[in-house]
Amino acid sequence: MKAFIPLNKLMIAEKSASRPVIWDGGEIISWINFEQRVSAWYHALSQYEGKYWALYLEDSLEFSAALLAIWQLERCAVLPGDPQKNTVAVLDNLCDGAIGIPSSKLPTLTQAFDTEKKTPQWQSLDLNAEVIKLFTSGSSGEPQLIGKALHQLSAEVTTLDTTWPHLDAASVTLSTVSHQHIYGLLFSILWPLSASRPISRKICLYSEDIHRCVLQCSSALLVSSPAHLSRLSDQLNWQPVKAKLQTVFSSTGPLNKSISKQASHLLGPAIQEIYGSTETGGIATRSQTRQTTASWQPFNGIHIRQVNEHTLELQSPHLPSNQPFYLPEKIKQHSNGRFELMGRTDRIAKIEGKRVSLSGMEKKLVGHPWVEDAKITVLDGKRISTAAVVKLNSSGNEQLLKQTKKNITRMLKEHLREQYEPVVTPKKWRFLFEFPQDTQGKVTQHLLQQLFEINIKQKWPTVAYQTYRSSGELCMTLIISDKIAYFDGHFPVAKILPGIAQTHWAQHYARQHFSVKGRFTGLEAIKFSTIIKPNSVIELKVSYKNNKIYFTYQSKAGKHTSGRFLFEADHD
Repeated sequence: MKAFIPLNKLMIAEKSASRPVIWDGGEIISWINFEQRVSAWYHALSQYEGKYWALYLEDSLEFSAALLAIWQLERCAVLPGDPQKNTVAVLDNLCDGAIGIPSSKLPTLTQAFDTEKKTPQWQSLDLNAEVIKLFTSGSSGEPQLIGKALHQLSAEVTTLDTTWPHLDAASVTLSTVSHQHIYGLLFSILWPLSASRPISRKICLYSEDIHRCVLQCSSALLVSSPAHLSRLSDQLNWQPVKAKLQTVFSSTGPLNKSISKQASHLLGPAIQEIYGSTETGGIATRSQTRQTTASWQPFNGIHIRQVNEHTLELQSPHLPSNQPFYLPEKIKQHSNGRFELMGRTDRIAKIEGKRVSLSGMEKKLVGHPWVEDAKITVLDGKRISTAAVVKLNSSGNEQLLKQTKKNITRMLKEHLREQYEPVVTPKKWRFLFEFPQDTQGKVTQHLLQQLFEINIKQKWPTVAYQTYRSSGELCMTLIISDKIAYFDGHFPVAKILPGIAQTHWAQHYARQHFSVKGRFTGLEAIKFSTIIKPNSVIELKVSYKNNKIYFTYQSKAGKHTSGRFLFEADHD
């Protein structure tokens, strides 16, 4: 039977010297050796003063030992997400020292040497002490520093252990995510330490790493992200893995249901998703392979309610206090206590486990000298990604004519990468003269996402923009994709949009937007002036009066087609 140890008593609780702590590719590092590493870091750090110490160590053994040493010295660990130059500059102004991360301004330790010094007298830790600070993104897109008291971390670890009490203490915790962030810290370091489960010394970067490590263990559980689960190789033989893998966790972002099922099919266990954030800690869990809906089950002790259209009220032992915490989130609550997420209201999205401010990315794009306006949306396919809809200014449109769309896209991506990592920058791009709008004149996420939808039949153009004029005329901007089926087979020499398609579309949109009465009786005054080629942006104007539909297709090239449909008068 496993022995669960609260975080504040990790160093003082009675335990076997042979208790497994770290798994290193088949070799087990026991408590007696682990304690020596904590002691080494303790003595190395005790030579310096200062409360706040930046900690960045990829080695789980050294990270865990250094973290516990920091806590024993009644100090606070500041966990950066990366060791990049800009991050170091921020840490220089926040911290008194650094471990494992280069700094020209702070005392810096890269390793702690074994010493002959006596093991310190370990102490029980103050649950109210602030023990870590982590970085996250705020609504502005700028990194925010979130402090955590030990009672918050301890409460969350206890919640996890009581939610999944069946996990075998002998199971090795494998992870694809970094412990520099709250999810990896809790699931792959702190919870295993408390639950007496061995921790893998290295993270698994690829499918092959997961496959190899599971097979080397007698039993394992996997702490993963949606990105890694979506990339599992189906070329590997996962059958022997299923017998050894107890549980798979996924967090840092929503997991597509089809990916959840596919990952479960390959790995064996149902995927246990976790909903939460750096600020709130864990809130709820779900397993889509066992559910008919995408609803979440709150953890025990978590209370949520929608207080208005834009705000979710949360009370949780994982928060700093018993005071309610408010999230810019919409939910749909069920009578059984479960709930569904209906979308954030502050336009923060998680892409590949990283929080991104869509409005911040739009602001960065508009800062480019060729861009008049930009909209960023999120596409939920096999992998969640961002997509950009860009309105170029006169200089940008001039460059678009001189260069290829591919070159313009490449240059805008490079502009974004001054601030954003490549993994979160838009994978798909659209360049429009106007943004799509609904009947209220609003640019909605639904309309933006429609621009990127792939219609298998491809019989319809993409409606990029539509509006009504006071004269009763409907104006629509259409993107005529080269994938439209009408281009195939009609004109063998070149792809040209046939007139039948143009008349069909005009009548369709007229019937969709006007109360067309009577029976169609004919087409008159039809005139084809200029051909429409693939990938054109065309304006369609449609009006309806006196039982006639009037339509005109035109673009910067001039008028393409015009005509009118006649309808028999309704004699009711």
